Amino acid sequence: FRRWYGSDSVPGFVKAFNPFPLFFRPGGNNATEEESVEAALSMLEEQILNEGPENIASVMMEPIVGAGGCLIMPDGYMQGVRALCDKYGILMHVDEVMVGF
Repeated sequence: FRRWYGSDSVPGFVKAFNPFPLFFRPGGNNATEEESVEAALSMLEEQILNEGPENIASVMMEPIVGAGGCLIMPDGYMQGVRALCDKYGILMHVDEVMVGF
């Protein structure tokens, strides 16, 4: 929540929309968790295509947001991001101190 989606950041870096802040569900407030994951992955794929996969060096993720209150991504989201990275030849790296890596 430090910056608005699409706000200025370091040149050459794109901050993707955080699909799971607190009470927001990408598929709508009545969406199931599975529908929300699917909607969030569609949003990420759309951003990858808009940027051009050949222009993206990596996707960097923090699977457990500790500073935000120990927020954990829903089941299937990280696997979906991994599949998108594989599909488009994008390196994925995960910064996770919370789980001991």
